[in-house]
Amino acid sequence: MANADEIDDVVEEVVENEVELTAKKLIKAFVQFKRLRIDEGKLNSIMYKSIILKHSEIMLLYAIKEMEQKHPDGISVSDISTHLGVKPPTITPIITSLEEKDMLDRTMDPNDRRIIRIKLKDEGEKLIKKASQHLISHLKGLVSYLGAEKSAQLADLINEAYYYVSTIAPNDKIQSSKTEVSYAKNLPKP
Repeated sequence: MANADEIDDVVEEVVENEVELTAKKLIKAFVQFKRLRIDEGKLNSIMYKSIILKHSEIMLLYAIKEMEQKHPDGISVSDISTHLGVKPPTITPIITSLEEKDMLDRTMDPNDRRIIRIKLKDEGEKLIKKASQHLISHLKGLVSYLGAEKSAQLADLINEAYYYVSTIAPNDKIQSSKTEVSYAKNLPKP
């Protein structure tokens, strides 16, 4: 007859296997979304007045739009890169491309000539509006497909996952998966 410790070990092993299988299922799900971005025709780009904009360009325009109320005189490249969590040299070519496509303006700060200020132009504003309408249209289809209740659950789960990945996981120094699983069960929820 098995003692309590042996039963606990078996239960822990079953739970650990279930957690590992679920983690693999999540990886597969995330990889599927990554594949969608690779396909230019699906989520990776948008056509606007015969100009094709890359996903990175659209995301940069959204970031500028999101930040512009706090920075009415324009946003510094440094502030944009901090907001996006990337280094300034990463976004400089994207800014150049968007400037060439007449989506934004780049000007020197009158008080400090070392600082470049970025502002959306009318074409950039129009593109954000079109991209937003495009995204809302796709998401309405998803809500119709999943139903309102499942869609709300999906949004909640994505927000919880984002909270974990952005707040807790980067601070995790845990090596053992057993410890990590028991640790994660006791984490605060957003």
